[in-house]
Amino acid sequence: MKKTVAIVFILTLALLLIGCASNAQIQNYNKGVEAYNSKDFEAAKAYFEAAEDYLNSKSYLSAIQEYERIYTDALNLFNAHKYPEAKTGFEAISEFGNSAEYVAFIDKLEQRYNEGVEAFEKQDYSLAYERFTQAMGYNDADEFVSRISKLESNYNNALEFMKQGSYLRALELFEMTDGKYRDSAERIERLYELIAKQGIIPRMYAEFFNRSFALANEDVTITPSGDTSGSFAWKASNGLIVMGSTDTEGYITSISFWMDRELLKTLDEEGSTRLFAHCIQALNINSDSLDSIMENMDYYFEGSRTYCGFSFLLDEDASGAEVLTAEK
Repeated sequence: MKKTVAIVFILTLALLLIGCASNAQIQNYNKGVEAYNSKDFEAAKAYFEAAEDYLNSKSYLSAIQEYERIYTDALNLFNAHKYPEAKTGFEAISEFGNSAEYVAFIDKLEQRYNEGVEAFEKQDYSLAYERFTQAMGYNDADEFVSRISKLESNYNNALEFMKQGSYLRALELFEMTDGKYRDSAERIERLYELIAKQGIIPRMYAEFFNRSFALANEDVTITPSGDTSGSFAWKASNGLIVMGSTDTEGYITSISFWMDRELLKTLDEEGSTRLFAHCIQALNINSDSLDSIMENMDYYFEGSRTYCGFSFLLDEDASGAEVLTAEK
């Protein structure tokens, strides 16, 4: 009996409290619920604020305020170009305000960026530049735009130097494109041929040296390093020492090859002759074949035959090393 009386008392009190609410509060609450359900959160917020403490108006307001907080955080991330994080926030409240539009915009940026990466990897730089420009601000799209612009600038400047006959400067700029931009690889090959007619520069010699061994399926390489102005000195992967000097324009005037006693121990006579033949061929990889040079090594060693304007002298130094010197 007491329990029944308590329930009746609570219900009566609730009815009295509801009865205390004004018609305006009730109307605002109902309009707030309707606006909330139709995703008009701005209007709903105003209605629930006007409804004050009526029923669960405060709960609705708290929910809307949480949406506003997430939206503000996502917008700040968007403005900071932190698009993946911003997208996560907007997706969590996709029905709030224009969140869905931001998600669609970020998706389009991502699509353009991915298309740019794909085009760049396929060396379609024109399309890559267009797509990265459309995705500016997304990930490292700006860096790609700058990188392609630099490639284009180097390429165009190299073409101009090539037309002017400044082959060394043109070669330097084309090589800065890694030989992958447009027809840079073909241009570099052509410049090697043109420069070889004038002489050979240290880094081109190293390239020809490596190519001579690669064509013969032999694993010997040189990694050029340091300033080659005036002189240079390198050590090949097999221990061969290469030293030379250049003129004021950078062309090699003298180059020597040392086979020290340790290296000589690993080679028989034919092996040492073949190694020197590679050294000679590298003075112009596009001239004679390695076999042709091998057949004439005695003439080269005696100094009675030149190769690409170089004469040769084979000698032995005080340490027992064999030294082949080429002089322009």
